[in-house]
Amino acid sequence: MKNLSQLGSCIILICSFLCTTIFQSFSQGVGINNDGSMPVAGTMLDIKATTDDNTTYGMQVRNSSGTSIMVIRSEGNVGIGTSSPGARLHLGAFNDNHLLLTSSNNAYGWRIDTRDNGAGSVPFRIFKRTASVDTEVFTILNQNGNVGIGTTTPSGKLHIVGNGGGTIATLRLEDPNTGAGGFPQLLLRDRGPADVDKELWSIRGSDSGNFGIGTLNN
Repeated sequence: MKNLSQLGSCIILICSFLCTTIFQSFSQGVGINNDGSMPVAGTMLDIKATTDDNTTYGMQVRNSSGTSIMVIRSEGNVGIGTSSPGARLHLGAFNDNHLLLTSSNNAYGWRIDTRDNGAGSVPFRIFKRTASVDTEVFTILNQNGNVGIGTTTPSGKLHIVGNGGGTIATLRLEDPNTGAGGFPQLLLRDRGPADVDKELWSIRGSDSGNFGIGTLNN
């Protein structure tokens, strides 16, 4: 009987300890770590990594087949779609729909993404979302750095395609200064032999509207 009484006391003591520990965990937050330390005060969920390098994960989320879909590595890098993030935020490796910024009804906003088109073509793309329809409006080609506005295949360093009519200008340059004179608003310059710059033509802003070829004094 004495042994049973001692066993009962031990069970009561263990249950009391476990209840106290569980209560403290929920009142202070839940800690997931390997050193037995309590979670940081004021934190609902505290995950502590074992090391501070890029070889271990502070957190990893996997799908039903075991593939990693999101990780937070111990050095702080976050990966979505990759288990080896190479920056503070790494989205990939996948095509399309990397980042979506929308208004309150999701029908209007902006989408930023990239895709592998083969042959080294992986463009940076910005789409506008209007009435739930995404239209590509800005492109940078990674092969040559060409920038396209209104075109997905820029053939120059800056290639702009307008809307094909109406009163909206394809390219607008505006000088806030009033009165004639001042520096040219638009200048085309060529660098010739011995790195000497030569002005080919210019359009002066403000009120004059003068057009010069081979001179800045227009």
